[in-house]
Amino acid sequence: TVGLLGCRGFVGSALFQALHKAGYDVASVSRDTYEEHRNGRYDVLINSAMPSQRFWALNNPLQDFEATVTLTADLIYNWHWSKFVQISPVSARCQLDHPYGLNKSCAETLVLNQSANNLVIRLGGLYGRGLDKGTVFDVMNGNRLFVHGDSKYNFIDVQRAAGIIVQKLDETGIVEIGARDQ
Repeated sequence: TVGLLGCRGFVGSALFQALHKAGYDVASVSRDTYEEHRNGRYDVLINSAMPSQRFWALNNPLQDFEATVTLTADLIYNWHWSKFVQISPVSARCQLDHPYGLNKSCAETLVLNQSANNLVIRLGGLYGRGLDKGTVFDVMNGNRLFVHGDSKYNFIDVQRAAGIIVQKLDETGIVEIGARDQ
């Protein structure tokens, strides 16, 4: 059984479809069903419920910490699972001078230090159905971009990324998709 947090989000909904297509028994966990699923037992618990608002995190670092690190700690220490998979942004590697990247990195540390069996999936830039923010969204909608001149972007379709995540569930450590590794 796979418990999937964030099943209604951009990544989570694509991941739900990919897991279901691969034949997994998936328990969809949303804000509405969080307490209902808390006492479940999962072969794999996937946290795709990370906030993805980098600029908001800069102005609200404590709230981002709560939504990122505290949520991850609750899942790690209070839920029942055999393997934990954290869906994280590549910012956890390359933006440690920003609350968004730093908080994601702290959450990853909790996951990796809890068990050598755990997996962190870092995602690069995504596009696809349901996209409602980010660089690709801004370009498509004629919005102003705030990009550093040295920035380098890789993008991957969210459905493709979800399929790769399902293929990588047996791995441990850190895997980057749409960035270094894939």
